[in-house]
Amino acid sequence: VGYIESAGYRKVKDLYCWLIDPDRVPVDRLARPAERLRKRHHIVVRRINTYRLRSDVEKMYEIYCSAWERNWGFVPPTLDEFWHTLRDLRLLQMLDGALIAEVDGRPVGCMTGVPDVNQVLKGTSGRMLPLLWLRLLRMKRYVTRTRVVTCGVIPEYEDKGLASLLALRFLQTAKQYGFTEAEFSWVLDSNPLNRILEQIGGRIYKTYRLYQKALAS
Repeated sequence: VGYIESAGYRKVKDLYCWLIDPDRVPVDRLARPAERLRKRHHIVVRRINTYRLRSDVEKMYEIYCSAWERNWGFVPPTLDEFWHTLRDLRLLQMLDGALIAEVDGRPVGCMTGVPDVNQVLKGTSGRMLPLLWLRLLRMKRYVTRTRVVTCGVIPEYEDKGLASLLALRFLQTAKQYGFTEAEFSWVLDSNPLNRILEQIGGRIYKTYRLYQKALAS
């Protein structure tokens, strides 16, 4: 850090990686207030419908762009880029990892989690054959962690507790599928989600810091 700052770079943002043990989340204590919240605002949290995949991905795209448009450094992807990223959801089936929150049928929030395939890659040196293919076929033996890669709530519902509902549902499903760790990655230091993750027992185990430096004119 000293070398970077001595060269004229200054911190812009910290990005946190949170780690949570689903077994230690106080589900019983959180379930009742979560249910009251859901009923008060008529919120339905459901998994993505793979039979209406294109339609649900378009809903998630709208939520994502609306939720992130005011975030530092956000550059919205095109719908085609977003579709290309999410269309192959076969791995998500072991977690039901793509969630949409709706109010009276209107999409207002979403969260997407995937099995941490990095655990499969460990020790393979990146070579596809033969070890990596064998590990991919037996992925459940190696993958103990799931990662949340996107989470968004439209501005109108940011203060309604939607993020906590999505996180709780995600962690309940992670526990059901036997994952022993859940990672929430690259959460901006200004994101209210940090407070929620701390309250449910998460801990920051990595911090990525972004620096910038003014260029001489």
